[in-house]
Amino acid sequence: MNCDKYGWSMFSPTDEVKPFDGTIDTGIYFIETDCYFPLKGNGWYFDGVVEKALKYKLIGKSKIKYQVLASIKLKREHFKQFINEVYDKFDPSLSNGGKHAINGFIGLLGRSTAKSKQHHFETNYDVVAGELVNNANVNIKGIYKDTQQTDTFNQVNLLNLNDDELGDEIDRVADTTSEPVLYQLTQNNEMPNYTNTLPIHRKVYDVANMEMFELHLKIQNLNPHCELVGIKTDCLVYNNIDTDIETSNAWGDVKKCDVPLIKEITINQEPKIRTETYVPTYESWNIKTWNPDENGYINKKGYAMDKNLSSYIEQGYLTLGMAGTGKSEVLKESQLILQKNAAIQLFTTACPTHKACKFVNGKPYIEPSRSTPLTTHMNITKHKN
Repeated sequence: MNCDKYGWSMFSPTDEVKPFDGTIDTGIYFIETDCYFPLKGNGWYFDGVVEKALKYKLIGKSKIKYQVLASIKLKREHFKQFINEVYDKFDPSLSNGGKHAINGFIGLLGRSTAKSKQHHFETNYDVVAGELVNNANVNIKGIYKDTQQTDTFNQVNLLNLNDDELGDEIDRVADTTSEPVLYQLTQNNEMPNYTNTLPIHRKVYDVANMEMFELHLKIQNLNPHCELVGIKTDCLVYNNIDTDIETSNAWGDVKKCDVPLIKEITINQEPKIRTETYVPTYESWNIKTWNPDENGYINKKGYAMDKNLSSYIEQGYLTLGMAGTGKSEVLKESQLILQKNAAIQLFTTACPTHKACKFVNGKPYIEPSRSTPLTTHMNITKHKN
């Protein structure tokens, strides 16, 4: 997981798509191009890859249309210690042991959602029927008593089984010829993670494609008359090679391999180039960085507040900050401002954690169909007409 000087991008929901300003910084850029290798046509590409595409004259700056600069940046060596420790777990004589482990880790980064599965057991058919009608994310399976193995069935404690054992036991006692003794309700949840590791996953592939192109340039420099006839993932296939480049069997180095089957490589095939264009549909954010030593006031609890907080509330605002920086205190101050507004009789404060809920004097509320708590606090203020 080598990285360039730009490091790793992590985006937040408020990072904006903007027209390209002419400068490459940590982030992602939309390019319109018919370049097929190492690019894949129109699309979003990461900082260092865009810089090299300009360096090798694969594109001009006029082809860079939009940018999203990352509000969160990880240093280029962020994963270095982790990767070294993983490789240390494998005997160097074992072919590709550490490589397979790191590849598996990279695969785990390619997710923009969090999935969970919960199992519940119910004997009341009315409850089961209600879930079937009202919950699109639930799967229901009947568990039946095996009349030929009654004693064995009665001796099994379902609460002491792991997931695999529980699945085996459910399959063992399944019998569609009789009434179920209980129902298994499986709740499948998939929740979007708006700040996720997918950009890291994407950049790994962008960087790998560019490294393949740079390898191609080295081979071409030594063999001016060579012909690139095929590409298979990280394998380049050539005709007319007279001079070999330096190779090594070490992890990450260039090595020779057998020629892949023709059907496995992009040889004499029409390039599949992306041609879709991008049209921004975003709302512009008015981003403010507040210094409590300037333009502020001290509230009743002794915390410094922005004097323009009331106007932010009227327009709608989002407070961003690391843990412990006082976001919940600003939220409490916003509640007091809303309570003083005679036009507002009802508002709800929603917090993502129980701790934040405690700060705003709320009570946890958990929907039956959710796998994670939705913590809310409601204020009801009555006013005279």
